[in-house]
Amino acid sequence: MNAHPSSASSFADGTRDAPPAALWLPSSGADSDSGRWALPHHGAAAQTARGLVARTVAEWPLACGTVQDILLVVSELVTNAVRHAEPPIFLGIRRTGKGRVCVETTDGGERGGLRRAETSGDPDEHGRGLVIVDCLSVAHGCRIAEQGTTWWAEFAEDR
Repeated sequence: MNAHPSSASSFADGTRDAPPAALWLPSSGADSDSGRWALPHHGAAAQTARGLVARTVAEWPLACGTVQDILLVVSELVTNAVRHAEPPIFLGIRRTGKGRVCVETTDGGERGGLRRAETSGDPDEHGRGLVIVDCLSVAHGCRIAEQGTTWWAEFAEDR
């Protein structure tokens, strides 16, 4: 597996370039307005995803608050994919050209039914991920297909 070609650098959150487990996937119109990766299906996937997205949006004209919202939602979506779905996990981000940024995760499908707020465990740690996505994004949703489930969220570039 190859990581996205780039120089080794550190970011404000302490992340470095993607570990070899994250595979950069070229998109049809590969440019600086999008990114797409295959992520490992393990607990460190959310941290890896945050680093990849932070690097991708660093040159985009986004408000700091928008970047922070995007990073938090990416973390929630990837964490949900690791906890509630089968592998593989794919992460994508793109500028839509309509003043919006869209992030999405696609996973290998549900493990035992639809995702919903968890009813057991500490409410301070579980069950609020999709509520956070709802609060921070301007739109979000889910597409279910035979090949897997895609969870997406859109953000206004000028928030």
